[in-house]
Amino acid sequence: MTPFRSLFSSYDSCNDGFVSLADNKKCKIHGVGDVCLKFDNGTVFTMKNVRHVPDLRHNLFSVAAFEGSGLEGKWGNGCMKVLKNSLVLFKAKKVNNLYVCHAQPFCDSAHVVSSDKSALWHNRLGHMSNRGLEILHKSGCFGKDSVSPIPFCESCVLGKQHKVTFPSSPYPNPTKCTSVLEYVHADVWGPASVSTHGGKRYFLSIIDDFSRKVWVRLLEHKSDVFVKFREWKNLVENQTGKKVKTLRTHNGLEFCNKDMNQLCVDCGIRRHKTVPYTPQQNGIAERMNRTVLDKVRSMLATTGLSKKFWGEAVNTAVYLINRSPSVPLGGKCPESVFSNKPLDLSNLRVFGCATYVHQQGDKLDPRSKKGVFLGYPEGVKGYRVWDRNQVGFKVVVSRNVVFNESEFLCLVKSVPDSESDPSSTPVEVESIPRAASPLFANHDNVVLHDSNSSELYDSDSSEHDTTTTSSEVEHSHVHSNDNESRDESADASENDLHDYQLARDRSRRVIRRTADSMPDYAFHMCDTSMFAFSVFETLELNEPRTYREALKSNESAKWLCAMESEMESLRANKTWTLVHRPPNSSVVACKWLFKVKEEPNDIRYKARLVAKGFTQKEGVDYAEIFAPVVKFSMIRMMLALVAHNDWEMKQMDVTTAFLHGDLDKKIYMSQPEAFVDPMKSDHVCLLRKALYGLKQSPRQWNIIFDQCMSSLKFHKSECDHCLYFKNTSSVSVFLLLYVDDMLIVSPSGDAIK
Repeated sequence: MTPFRSLFSSYDSCNDGFVSLADNKKCKIHGVGDVCLKFDNGTVFTMKNVRHVPDLRHNLFSVAAFEGSGLEGKWGNGCMKVLKNSLVLFKAKKVNNLYVCHAQPFCDSAHVVSSDKSALWHNRLGHMSNRGLEILHKSGCFGKDSVSPIPFCESCVLGKQHKVTFPSSPYPNPTKCTSVLEYVHADVWGPASVSTHGGKRYFLSIIDDFSRKVWVRLLEHKSDVFVKFREWKNLVENQTGKKVKTLRTHNGLEFCNKDMNQLCVDCGIRRHKTVPYTPQQNGIAERMNRTVLDKVRSMLATTGLSKKFWGEAVNTAVYLINRSPSVPLGGKCPESVFSNKPLDLSNLRVFGCATYVHQQGDKLDPRSKKGVFLGYPEGVKGYRVWDRNQVGFKVVVSRNVVFNESEFLCLVKSVPDSESDPSSTPVEVESIPRAASPLFANHDNVVLHDSNSSELYDSDSSEHDTTTTSSEVEHSHVHSNDNESRDESADASENDLHDYQLARDRSRRVIRRTADSMPDYAFHMCDTSMFAFSVFETLELNEPRTYREALKSNESAKWLCAMESEMESLRANKTWTLVHRPPNSSVVACKWLFKVKEEPNDIRYKARLVAKGFTQKEGVDYAEIFAPVVKFSMIRMMLALVAHNDWEMKQMDVTTAFLHGDLDKKIYMSQPEAFVDPMKSDHVCLLRKALYGLKQSPRQWNIIFDQCMSSLKFHKSECDHCLYFKNTSSVSVFLLLYVDDMLIVSPSGDAIK
């Protein structure tokens, strides 16, 4: 028995009685049919005569029923095995005295789309939650379409999964607005790892506290915030006849600059700012950014569009958020509250679906051309459609559009994820329909028109507002049973897996290619191997790149402890002294580097303070910077001697090696983040030791090391200045130096000690 109508591959409505539950409640049986399931071990099994009972909360599988159908059950060690002809069909684990198995629906074609209207509206509304769908359904926004809870949506999990939240504060928000624009929140998101087709890498989000309506403006640079905010202010004040009274932002320079401050003073706008490094105080804007990006990730995951379309997805997500029920508004929609007009959802279509735009041509030419739906234009009653036949990225705005909302163009390979990869050439993948994916779990977060007008638009647009009526196009079902294409996909995925480059084997100039940028078929055909690679890379790259990222991470306490340990080492070595900054002197900046060191029985968090040596000036801050390292041919020769003569060999490195070197130039450095002396905040660090990052640090360390080896009666080889040797009457010792790593070789282990 199952409550989910969408699971049935064949279905017959019937009035076949009731099912009695343990609490004597009777649930009506609405139909019976077949359900085809694919279990975790890959087995596909079709269950016959499955009852459709919508009032149930879970799927139920009768042991007596499967024993009567030729299946056999075995129990033991908290696990049940279901066998057919001595072969294990599936396994179920014991949980709370019940046996639970995991499976997913399986269809003959992976591209058959469910006819359930719930999944269609869920996609149209940018993967709205079940609660939001229920509110809109009760208000009659879906017309005669009936909706039911979406049991599971993989795109929602891929786009919206987050960490478990902490309990909310018991203190209520004291801000209570009585009209629109009385209190406005703003924030900037970015930079994106991939720019849009219009070159945008940021977006500015503005939220009206009273109506919770949100506006976004795509930006190329953070410095564009002032211009976009001023344009938005003039627009909304002219449209509403009201004035912006209070603006809440963080303390970033994009908001706290001369132009923005002067605008607020001239217009009488009161400023509310957050405490540094406290984004929680701008929670409404921060949470709205998360909501927008949750929808963006889900929509991109559903459609298969590449990351370069994130700008189009952001605009569409905001358009849908403004037309979705809001919890702070008691289920009302922001657009309705802001404009005081009834809501109309008749123009909504699934983002990224296939479209057919009417075109004028010869009498024998096709009457339409195929494209991709990219959202709703601002101020135009039409739809934005990507014309794939045009050179470059061109968007057509038209009302004469037919939608196939069950088909999505898989464009993962059509646009490189990074503009800096010149070897990547656009490869267009054949368009395939994608099916809705209801699985065995619950989650809460998760046309023909008659005008002849069409226009050609470039790049990205701002947020949109359109309202038109349209007729729905019947969903098409495409069945693909071509074995040759599957074999080609398998070969391609195998090659991708072999060519995949691990994070630790790449130089920093190599573009990071994570699981998100790998083709979908690679994961379908090589699930286990590719998953292992992607998880390994995620762990490798999960290290903060800046001090702020370290503070915001879950391991912030460990990173702070590592930074304190580094500072203690620097103080112990008397690396610098604080002095007043001399006039006309250059100051080298510094930064924190963070690294997770994996040891056999533990994971160590390491922080290192480095100087930004690229800001040093030759002839002023440094002169000679060359420092020798041992030749690899010498290392190979020494290893051969060890193997042939059975000598002893030890490897060692020097902790904070560069700090042993003394500087021969006066270098001033800014005080490190989080460790600025509050009594001497205007002072700078006069470096005494060769800090990591300085141009001359390796040379200064090599000089002090050479002096130390000479004092120990070691001699330097003329053929390799990083080979030191010491001969006595009884034994010889050889030492190879590579920066701060040493290889010590001798026939005697005692001599090495």
